[in-house]
Amino acid sequence: MELLRENQYDAHVKIENLKVDHKRELKNIRSQFKRKSEGDSEAKANFLKNLKVQIGCHDCKENDHRVLDFHHIEKKFFWLRNAGDYSWSEILEEIKKCEILCSNFHRKKTF
Repeated sequence: MELLRENQYDAHVKIENLKVDHKRELKNIRSQFKRKSEGDSEAKANFLKNLKVQIGCHDCKENDHRVLDFHHIEKKFFWLRNAGDYSWSEILEEIKKCEILCSNFHRKKTF
């Protein structure tokens, strides 16, 4: 009977160790995914910034990315400032619904 208890204890310890190892592994995977997605978010932000600079304002041709906005002409699915939360294909589909405007013209069109 005592041997059975020892074997059960050993099995319990092994299971607990596996749980700890599994939790550690999950934490490592989450950490790697977070770093990868943060880098991906940065790449998406840089892509949008460069796109604004290349195209410029539809109305006045201003090309300073700090004052340019994506103006949705069609129904918006999401704001492009939150692009890091979406896939590249979703971002490209959302861009198709927009024109780039400087802040002045964007305000004039939306008010």
